[in-house]
Amino acid sequence: MTKSKVRFNGNGYDYFEKALISFRADRTYNLLFNYVDIDLSLLPGMLEQYVSKRMDISTFELKDYEYKDGDCKEIRELLASAHLYYKHEFMDVFVNAIGEYLNDLRIYTSYMEDSLDHEYDESLYNQRFKALTAPFSAVEDKCLEDFYKKYLYRVGDVIKVGPIDQPAQGFKSELQTQEKIKRMLYWVLDISAPHISDLTIPQRACLYGNMYESSGSSGMAVTKYLSLNSIPFLYRGNHDHSSDVELVQETNNIFDPLRASSFHSDYDSNHPNDLDALNRAIEYVKTNPPGAVYEDYSVSNLHQLLYLEVLKMMQASTNIRRCKHCGKYFVAENRKIMYCNNITRGETEPCFIIGPAHSYKKKVDKSEELKSYNRAYKTRHARIRKGRITEAEFTTWCVEAKEMLRKTEAKEIDTPTFEAWLKL
Repeated sequence: MTKSKVRFNGNGYDYFEKALISFRADRTYNLLFNYVDIDLSLLPGMLEQYVSKRMDISTFELKDYEYKDGDCKEIRELLASAHLYYKHEFMDVFVNAIGEYLNDLRIYTSYMEDSLDHEYDESLYNQRFKALTAPFSAVEDKCLEDFYKKYLYRVGDVIKVGPIDQPAQGFKSELQTQEKIKRMLYWVLDISAPHISDLTIPQRACLYGNMYESSGSSGMAVTKYLSLNSIPFLYRGNHDHSSDVELVQETNNIFDPLRASSFHSDYDSNHPNDLDALNRAIEYVKTNPPGAVYEDYSVSNLHQLLYLEVLKMMQASTNIRRCKHCGKYFVAENRKIMYCNNITRGETEPCFIIGPAHSYKKKVDKSEELKSYNRAYKTRHARIRKGRITEAEFTTWCVEAKEMLRKTEAKEIDTPTFEAWLKL
C-alpha cells in the first residue's frame, strides 16, 4: 500500500496525494459519520462474484475470461459512497482485498482438504494474483512478493495455532475497520451510550482500550512530524490552481530574500536589505492568517486515517450522539441537544425543527393518557378564545394537568381517575 500524507489542524484535516489536496474533512466529521453508518455487507458477495468470473474459487483453476471495464464498477461505487478515501485510493484497496481474499481462500480450502503445506508454488500464486488484478496494470512485482510472503506466514501460523473455522470473506479488512471505528465512537465519544455516559472521555477510553485493545492497536505504526510552514501543499485537486499559484509566488517573493539573508548566521545584522526584507515579512504575517503548527502523518490505509481522526476528537473532548429523529451521528455542543441540523431525505426542514414534534407525536400515539391530555388541552385553550376562562385560569389548569399526567404515568393514580379529573 502506498503512503499518503494527512495534515491535521484546528479545522479538521487535509488528505494529500503527491502534494495535491485530494479532499478535506472538517470538524462536523460528516465523512466519518457517513462511513460508520453505510452498509458494506454486500462487498464480500460482490468480490466473490468478481473473482469467480476469472477463477474457480474451489479448484483455483483460471477461466478463459478477460475482465471488462465495468466488472468492478459496483464495488468502486459502493466504496466511494462510503468515504472519499476510497475514491482516491481504490486501486490499492481493491488489490489488497484481492490479495487477502486469495490468501484466505487458498488456506481455508487447503485446510478443509487436509493439504495445507508450504509448497504452493510462487509462480502459480503470482499467475492467479495477476489474473485477478488484471484491470490494474500498475500492480508492482513487490506487491506480489509481499502477498506471497503473507500467505506463507499465514500457513505457518495456521499449522502452529490450529484450524480455520471461518470461510474466506472478501474485503475483510474494510469490514473490520468499519466495525472497529464504529465501536470506538460508541464506547469513547457517544454521550447517549447507556451505562457509561457519565464517565469522562479519558475514563471511557481506558474502558474501551482494556476491553478491545489490550494488546495495542495493530497496524497503527504511522510516521508523524510537525510543520510550521503553511505554504506547501496549497494545491487542491480538480479546481483552478491560479489563485494558489499567485499565493505561493507572493509568499516566495517575500520570504526568499530572508532565506538567503545574513540573519541565519548573524541575528544582529543591520544590513539594510536584510532589515527591509524582515519588515516586509513581519507585515505579511500581521495581515495574513499566520501559519500554525501542523501535525502531519503518513498513512497507509483508511483504518489509520480514521483512527487518527477519532484520537483528535478525543483530544478535543468532542461529544457526539445519534440524532433522535434521523438516527445519524452528529457533534453535540452540549448534552441537552438531541437533534442534528441535517435535512433528512424527503423532508424540507432540519431535524432540530421537525424532530421534537415527530417525537412527541410518536409518544402520544403510544399513550392513551397523553391523547386524553391533548384533547383536554385543546378544549381548555379554545375556551380562552371564547372568553369562558382567563389566561391565568388556563395556566393554572396546565400546571395541575401536567402533575396529574405525571402521577398517572408513574402509576400513582389510575387512568380512569385521571380522565375523570380532565372532564371536571
